[in-house]
Amino acid sequence: MLQHFRFNGPCKSQNVKVQILGKIVAPASVEDWTDCKSESWLCFYDVHGLIMQGSGTIDGQGSAWWKAMFLHSCNNFDLREFTIQNSQKLHISINNCNGGSISNIHINSPADSPNTDGIDISYSTNVHIHDSLIKCGDDCIAINGGCSNINITGVACGPGHGISLAELHIYHRIDREVFARLVTTLMHDPAASLLVLAVWLWLEEKGFSSLISKMSKLSNQMVNVLAREAVSCLNCLESDQIPNVPPNGGMYFTSRLLDRTDLSLLFFYHNRFSTIVGVKNVLNNVCAKIFTDILPLMMGIQVRLNQPIPMAGFPHRLFGDVEIVRRAMNYVEIQAAGGRDQILQLWGMPVMPENVVSEDDRTMFLTFSRGFRVTKNEVRGLFTRLYGLDAVADVIMQENISDDAQPLFARLILNSIATVDRMLNGRRIAKFRVNGKHIWARKYERRDV
Repeated sequence: MLQHFRFNGPCKSQNVKVQILGKIVAPASVEDWTDCKSESWLCFYDVHGLIMQGSGTIDGQGSAWWKAMFLHSCNNFDLREFTIQNSQKLHISINNCNGGSISNIHINSPADSPNTDGIDISYSTNVHIHDSLIKCGDDCIAINGGCSNINITGVACGPGHGISLAELHIYHRIDREVFARLVTTLMHDPAASLLVLAVWLWLEEKGFSSLISKMSKLSNQMVNVLAREAVSCLNCLESDQIPNVPPNGGMYFTSRLLDRTDLSLLFFYHNRFSTIVGVKNVLNNVCAKIFTDILPLMMGIQVRLNQPIPMAGFPHRLFGDVEIVRRAMNYVEIQAAGGRDQILQLWGMPVMPENVVSEDDRTMFLTFSRGFRVTKNEVRGLFTRLYGLDAVADVIMQENISDDAQPLFARLILNSIATVDRMLNGRRIAKFRVNGKHIWARKYERRDV
């Protein structure tokens, strides 16, 4: 049994590690807390780089308790691999934190326990919650005011509530306002405006923070100028040619708004494939969900609930198709996971992490000169030396040839889409040499027969 404690920072060490190995139990009796003025049990203040992990369990002893765990102003925290259960109210509360990860956490409370949010986040940025199981009596994850860049992937929720469409709309309120200005006031095409918003949201994910929030305070004329710069970025992505970049970089007003000097059309050209995949993910995981109520109004069409909204301009040459389905405001973004009806998969947050980028997006097509045999080990060794030990996921040489025949091509599967851009550096074809033999590399494109 452990009484209330408060761990105060800042600490000299940048990585404070707490191991949860046994079972930590809160006192069951209310009388044991008569002298406790804190509203939380285990409190961490200003502990940057906090790492908490272990196979143990934190038991808040149910309705006699307050929030089980409270993190305040703890930047770059890392909570992983432990169980927390039976909190009376909030199991984990995150407040005023910048940077953090919660992974492989098991939160467990009865379905009829009142107000037992799993994870409650407020006034925090850059928090990634993933690969966890949350069973509680209220919201699995509650995102409150003052939050930005909260990524949730691979979280199983149930019993408990997922994130409703209404909550997503509140979270993306400013994004929705700017989108409405583009379409209704500035008369931009709805499909083109979806792509523009996807570019801006992706830039925010890449660290160009508060772009849309800053933009919302500008005049319509300036928003129009910024939208045209975003369209220039999209045009740059569609071209295999080096863009004709003006002296101001082609992103002058966007750069000025962000007070950044590293943003230009060349940024998109040299990160072409990372940008395409990132924008596509934002388009399908954010834009397809947060504008479902206002798109039919803007387009002047009638769409029934749970029916797709027809969008001219899709499928798109680069970003493929997007399914935008009109939903009721109390609709919760969930779907069955793992074949267990009681456990529901929570979706609907900003962008997919690197490890769920499709294999095709991370694949290069290699060709070799006839008469100069290149082996699988030579291919792997070359690109491992050039781009790092973990750069290569697999090498698949030409198949269905005789043992003595020379492979003329191969597929190089990389672990990161960013390595594709590093290899090509804006070119359509890149040339490499291994042991005096040439290898030509281009982006792989699946051709289904």
